[in-house]
Amino acid sequence: MEREHFLEVYRHSLAHILAKAVMEIFGRENVQIAIGPQIADGMYYDFLLPRGISTEDFPAIEAKMKEIMKRKEPWTRKETRRS
Repeated sequence: MEREHFLEVYRHSLAHILAKAVMEIFGRENVQIAIGPQIADGMYYDFLLPRGISTEDFPAIEAKMKEIMKRKEPWTRKETRRS
């Protein structure tokens, strides 16, 4: 896999892990996911949450992301064509 393609897939996957972490912390029913995920130098997601996120929340979100990755849950990538 080319480096750029690898980074694209890696960042895209991390964005999904970020979204899952935020949903687990705030409760799936309290989180609306808007747009994202990967960009040229990283990834992001826009969320609508019951309260704002501050830099003080980052360690808990990062810890939750690490916990999710340690679970080794099955993640699949499926490419489809538009009809």
